[in-house]
Amino acid sequence: HEAIKTGNTNGCTPEECLLEIDSDDEIGESAQAFNHLVEALSSSQKTEAAVREFTKMLTSELDLEALSTQALALLMQQTEADAGAIFIETGGRMVSAASHAIRSPNSIVSSDHIREALKTKKRQIVSLPQNLTLQGVLVDFQPQEIIVDPLVHKQAPLGAIVLASTAAFPEHVRTRMILFRQPLALALNNALDHERLQRLAAIDPLTGLYNRRFGLARLHEEFSRAVRQKMPLGVLMFDIDHFKKVNDTYGHLIGDRILTQMSTLCRSLLREGDIVMRYGGEEFLAILPAASKEDIAEIGERIRRIVEETPFDV
Repeated sequence: HEAIKTGNTNGCTPEECLLEIDSDDEIGESAQAFNHLVEALSSSQKTEAAVREFTKMLTSELDLEALSTQALALLMQQTEADAGAIFIETGGRMVSAASHAIRSPNSIVSSDHIREALKTKKRQIVSLPQNLTLQGVLVDFQPQEIIVDPLVHKQAPLGAIVLASTAAFPEHVRTRMILFRQPLALALNNALDHERLQRLAAIDPLTGLYNRRFGLARLHEEFSRAVRQKMPLGVLMFDIDHFKKVNDTYGHLIGDRILTQMSTLCRSLLREGDIVMRYGGEEFLAILPAASKEDIAEIGERIRRIVEETPFDV
């Protein structure tokens, strides 16, 4: 009785406090009402604790990938979903930020249900008959229900949560997801802003290459990785011959165009995974993971030859 009056059921869980109903008279009805109240209060406390844990995690992480992965893990734990994904819009396209037990998550970003959720900013629920076979297009099990929740920040759609389950999601789980949705959207927006600022701080504004500070930090990382994995690491430095004469003859504006075109050309000649930075002035430095001496010589000569043969249109 005291727990009901104060709303404090911390010491009264459904397992410990539910009354046995052995009659259908007023006493039985009272016991049933008491049990419903205990269950409702217990569910409310669990939801409150889950939201508190979720929000604590969100406020402690700014890295977009880590945030999305941890958020999805907690969402699946709290909803008992069997598969899930978080999609975000970045660079003008929707991509998978995190996924679990979903085949090729990036292949479903253009699905009608995700598009409709983003367009209407409303939840989409897909109920599937038990005898319907998807042939593993989405997941490796037979889902009965899929929920698509839009992630919206200041009326702008950021992305979507997709959760799939072998059974229909209970009503309290659907309500709990709504409570998770807004703090996740805010955290993702902060992470995207942080990523943009990090990128701005790392990029040379003229050439679009990594700047010297960030590039040398990447060199340190790649060197440490090469030592740990006992793999070779190539470093290639080059500059533009007679660049001062270009500036003196045609002016610094033309010199900047030469630097921009040179940077674009160099990026196109390097391998996937290679890193190139503007070291300073007309000097460039490329980091070539796992490159042998022969690889470095070949890449360096290729850059020199292509630059020599390419007319720079100014």
